[in-house]
Amino acid sequence: MAAQGRVSVPGKPRVVFRFGVFELNPETRELRKQGVRLRLSGQQFQVLFLLLDRQGECVSRKELQEALWPDDAWGDLDLRLNKVVNRVREVLGDTAENPRYLETLPRVGYRFLVPVEKVELPPPVAFEQRPAPAAGADTPSGGRPKRSRVVMLAFRGLLAAALVAVVIYGLTAKHEVVLDPEPLTSYVGSESSPGFSPDGSQVVFSWNGPDQDNFDIYTLRRSDGILRRLTSDPRREFAPSWSRDGEQIAFLRETGRRRADLMLMPAAGGASRKIGEVAWRYKTPALDWTHDSRWVAVPDAAGSTQSAIFLISAETGERHRLTTPPPGSRGDFYPSISSDGTKLVFARFVTSQWADLYLLALDADLQAKGNPVRLAELKRQTDRAAWLPGDRELVFAAGGWGSERFLYRIEARPGGKIANLGNVRISGAQPAYSASTGTLAYVHGGDQVSIWEVSGRPPHTLKRVIASTASDTQPDFSPDGAWVAFSSNRRRTWDIWMARPDGADARQLVSFQDDGASAPRWSPDGRAIVFESRRGGQADIYLYADGSTRNLSDHPAEDLLPSWSADGRFVYFCSSRSGSAQIWKVPREGGPATQVTEHGGAFAIESPDGKYLYYTAGFPPAVLRRRSLVDGSERDMAAQLITLPGFAVTAEGIYYLRGVGSEPDALWYLDLSSETHRQVVQLDKQPSHGLSVSRDGQRILLNLLESQGGDLALLRNVR
Repeated sequence: MAAQGRVSVPGKPRVVFRFGVFELNPETRELRKQGVRLRLSGQQFQVLFLLLDRQGECVSRKELQEALWPDDAWGDLDLRLNKVVNRVREVLGDTAENPRYLETLPRVGYRFLVPVEKVELPPPVAFEQRPAPAAGADTPSGGRPKRSRVVMLAFRGLLAAALVAVVIYGLTAKHEVVLDPEPLTSYVGSESSPGFSPDGSQVVFSWNGPDQDNFDIYTLRRSDGILRRLTSDPRREFAPSWSRDGEQIAFLRETGRRRADLMLMPAAGGASRKIGEVAWRYKTPALDWTHDSRWVAVPDAAGSTQSAIFLISAETGERHRLTTPPPGSRGDFYPSISSDGTKLVFARFVTSQWADLYLLALDADLQAKGNPVRLAELKRQTDRAAWLPGDRELVFAAGGWGSERFLYRIEARPGGKIANLGNVRISGAQPAYSASTGTLAYVHGGDQVSIWEVSGRPPHTLKRVIASTASDTQPDFSPDGAWVAFSSNRRRTWDIWMARPDGADARQLVSFQDDGASAPRWSPDGRAIVFESRRGGQADIYLYADGSTRNLSDHPAEDLLPSWSADGRFVYFCSSRSGSAQIWKVPREGGPATQVTEHGGAFAIESPDGKYLYYTAGFPPAVLRRRSLVDGSERDMAAQLITLPGFAVTAEGIYYLRGVGSEPDALWYLDLSSETHRQVVQLDKQPSHGLSVSRDGQRILLNLLESQGGDLALLRNVR
C-alpha cells in the first residue's frame, strides 16, 4: 500500500577542510586556492586528504601505501609514494627542505604542520517525494490525474506567455555567466603581471624562476603549455606588456631602488633595447601600449615626488605627459588605454592607502582632452584595470590596505555601476583581458608573510616563530611579553589574532569580515588593543576591550596606524582629515581628536618616559623624526626607513628597518645615549610591515616576506 502524505529526504551533511588560503572538498574531490581549482590526481588527493584528516599526527608510509595500492605488493612503492608526495608539495608551494605544510619524518611517514579547520557546509536542498496514486484512483487512461479543462487551458496560456518572455529576455537581457576560475600556472615561486598576445594564444608574464632567484620575462603558449624564457639579465625584469600589433614586448629592467630602464624586445625573442628611464616613489609601475603600437604608457616620478602618466615613443624615446596629479596626492599609476585609443583609465592614489579610478579622454594625437574625471570613489587599494569589449566597461581589482583583493567590473563613465565579476566574489589582482578569446587572466594568491624573532643580544639569531599558510603581520608584544597581537588573513579576511611568542595558542580576537581589521597595538596596561578597520566605509581607529569594540576616531577621513601614549590616556594615529597625512591623537575614552604634527606624519610612537614623540615624517623610504612633547622642537634621527610601521622604541634606543641603494635590507639600532647607529642583523628576506620589541629588550619581532605574488589563473567567457 502506498504511503500517504509527504516524505522529506534530508540532505547529507558535507565537510570541507580549510587551511589558510586552501580548501579541500572530499565530496567533489577538489582542492582550491582562494577559489581557484588546482590540479590533483586521485592518488595525490587521497594522500592530502589523509594528512589533513589527521593533522598534527604522523601518517606512516605503510598506511599511505596501503591506502593507495591495497592490492599491489609489487614494485618500488617507496619511490611511487615519494613521487605522489612531491607532487602534493609542488601544488601547495612547499618544499621538503623548508617545509611549511608537510613535514617528512625520515623512514617513518609524514605530518601536516598547519592548523586545519573542518567546516560543515549546509546540506543539499532537501526535496519532496510524492507517493504514487493508489491503484484505482481517478485517472484518465494515460495515467495522469484529472485536471479541469479550465485549469489546463490557463496553465497552457501561462506557459506560452512564459516562453515568450524567455525569448524576449534572451534577445535583450545581459546574461551573467557563471565564472569558474581555472589555473594557468602553478610554478614554484611567484608569477605576476600577465598580459595576452593580440590573438590571445599566448600569455606574457614575469616569474622569479624555479630557483626563485630573479624575475625574468616569460611567455606561455596556452594550447600546449610550452614555456619560453625571453630574458636572462641578472637584474629584476618585470611589468611586461605586449604591443597591440603583436610585434614587441615592453618591460622594465630594474637599475636601482625604485628605478628602471624601459626596454623593448621582439615578441619572438631576441635582443632588447632601452627607450627610456622611469622612477617611482610609491607603487611599482605597470605598462600599456597605445592602440597604434607607437607609444608605451608608463608612470614616472623622475624629478618629482609624484608619479604621472607619460607616453614614451617606441621609436625615438620621445615622451609627453598625459596627467598631472593634484598636490597632496601620491600620484597616478596603472595606465590602461582603450582599444580605439580615445580613452585612458588610471588609478590616482589620493592618499597612501586608497585610490580612485579616473578616466581621461584622448584626441587623435594622443593628447589629453580636458581634465580627467573620476569614475568612482573606491577608497580602496587598486591596481590596473582591463577594458572589456566595446570599451564601455572595465575589470579591476580592489581591496583594503594589506588585505585580499577581489575582481570587479565598472561602467566606464562617471558614477558608473560597480558589480562583482560574475555571480561570486573572485579573489585576484592585476587583471588582463583578451578580446579575441573573451578570457581574463589575473594573479591569484597574495604575498605570504611570517613573523620572525631576532634575539636582543649578540649573536642576534633570526628564527621564524609565528607562521601559517596565510599571512601573519604587524606583531605587537603585550606589556608582559606573554602574548603577541597580530593581523592575519588565516580565515580569508584580515582579522586581529593573538598567540604566544612561539606561535602556540593562536586565537582570533576580532573579526570584521570583509571590512578587515589590522595594525593592532596593545595598551600599556594590557587591557585593550587598538586597531584600524574600514568597517564604516573608510578607515577608522577602533578599540577592543572586554570583548567589545568601539570606534575611537569616527571621521570621514582615512585614520590609520594607531599607537598608544606612554600613560595609556591617548591613542596616536595617522589621518588625512587636514588635507595631508599628519599625526593626530584622540583620548582613550573618545572625543575630539587633536592634530600633533604639521609637516607630514605616517606612524608615531611615544617614548616610554612620555617626553618625545618619534614618527616617520613620510611614507617609505621615510625619515624618522623626534618631536619634543614639552617645547615642540623637532629633529631628524634616521633615514631610509622602508616599512610601516618601520621602527620600535625602547628606553635606551630605537630599532628600525633600513634599506639604502643596492645594500641588503637590515635591522638597525640607534643608541639614544651616544646617538650612534649600528646594524643588528642583515635580512635575506624582504621585510614587510611590522616591528615590535619586548619591554625587556630581549626579543624583537619583525615581518619577513616568504613568497611574493602568486600563480596565474583564467576566467573564460568574460564579456
